[in-house]
Amino acid sequence: MKALYYTLGNSDISIDKNQRFFNFKELTEQVYSFLDDSSDYDFRINGFFFKKEKEYKINYLKDGKPEIKEKKIETIEFPIFTTLIDKLQEQNRMPEKLFLFATNQTEISNQRQDTIFLAQILKKYCIIKLKIKNIQIIEINNNPSDFTAMLNYFEGFVKKEYSSIKLNLHNVVQLTAGTPQSYYALAQNIQNMPRVRYYYISRERNESIAYESSAFGKLNLQNYLEIIKGDIFQFNYSSALNVIRKSPFSHRSDIIYFIEVLSAKKNFIVNQSGLEKIGKIIENDDYFESLYKELYDWINKDAIAYFTEFYNQIKIALVNQNYIIAIAFIFSMLDNLRQILVEQLLNIKIIDGYSKDLGNKIKELITDTKKFDENNKRKLDPNKPSRPVLDWVITHFSNEGNKFATSYTLTKNKFDALQNIRNHGPFAHGYTGVDKILFEELYNANEHVLLHDIQKLLNDLKLFNQSFDYEAHNNKIIEMLKTEFKSIGKF
Repeated sequence: MKALYYTLGNSDISIDKNQRFFNFKELTEQVYSFLDDSSDYDFRINGFFFKKEKEYKINYLKDGKPEIKEKKIETIEFPIFTTLIDKLQEQNRMPEKLFLFATNQTEISNQRQDTIFLAQILKKYCIIKLKIKNIQIIEINNNPSDFTAMLNYFEGFVKKEYSSIKLNLHNVVQLTAGTPQSYYALAQNIQNMPRVRYYYISRERNESIAYESSAFGKLNLQNYLEIIKGDIFQFNYSSALNVIRKSPFSHRSDIIYFIEVLSAKKNFIVNQSGLEKIGKIIENDDYFESLYKELYDWINKDAIAYFTEFYNQIKIALVNQNYIIAIAFIFSMLDNLRQILVEQLLNIKIIDGYSKDLGNKIKELITDTKKFDENNKRKLDPNKPSRPVLDWVITHFSNEGNKFATSYTLTKNKFDALQNIRNHGPFAHGYTGVDKILFEELYNANEHVLLHDIQKLLNDLKLFNQSFDYEAHNNKIIEMLKTEFKSIGKF
């Protein structure tokens, strides 16, 4: 549905080229009754044309004073409205639904310029000449020059019509007719809805010209873009989604799908639904092919996808200075690496903390049982895949020169201090906090070195996919959002 929201003013009607009548409401009521009672008129491009001359009395301002004058009516025109309609037809945005906001004030002293009967006249023209059937006349009972009253009024209107406005293909607002307080209040309240277009009608060399105005649209988009960027570059995808769904970007299902998938993946949730969402976006942008493959591999239990995500989550935590969370992810990553590495080294499977082959495989590695028992101060049970048992296996292979086991052992030893502080923190058994200074002191290097070490370890173990990068995806989101600016007028 294409909708036009139009605040009426007393410059919206021209009678025989005269405008801004002194007793506007009385006069337009008279004209409306005349039109309603007679069929002695026809239509022209921008209004009514009377076949026979009719006499009636009109009151209009002349030199600032009211003057009663008998005048023969020939034409009724709508110079602002029809100029806008011509522009919308040219752009294939001809309204299928029309809201005419007309004043019908309760304060008697303010009623002289009310536009309620103008709305009836214009409605007749739109139905018969323009074939617009869905027309609503919305009465404004407050003073249209009261900006606060207009803000409150149009806030209520937008809330009431929220569902239909959001679904419209185009929502057109004009910035010329009516009081500035009324059309600016409407523009301000509707600006957060999707696909809103603003038009200004200018008078140039005695000719009315309609321009699509970017002033409201671009400013509002820019404000929302800055808010969304703040969330995106902090990797706060759930917050970004909440903002987008209430913004002029809410119609961009491709962006919403993209961020939904990233938000889920950040929480280690990857499923067929997410794969299908990215599949829909690929049809128009092959950028998403690598992400589609990443999700596909994840669903098919590819370890590279899992451990790449561990790296990314550690990186995100460090960017946001969430050091306790970073340590928790490091701890979990090493636990998972420990298991998968032992599975590869011993050619076994450990499922739910159990392996029927582990004990026998370890016994095959023990060349000196007595020495093993003497050194086994922690009473390791080779049949249970506990952390010490798995570390013993990896250390054994590292001593034997296995490059994978050696790479893991060297990196793990650097993390020992961080893992110890983790055991005393809120993710384990205590309340010890960690800031940047303590974090880098415990690792004996800054966070950039730590990330480099993790990436090297995962690369050594062939468990890293360099192509997946949240920062690159964040830049893509912003690029997609910015395309909305191209669709807004240049004026």
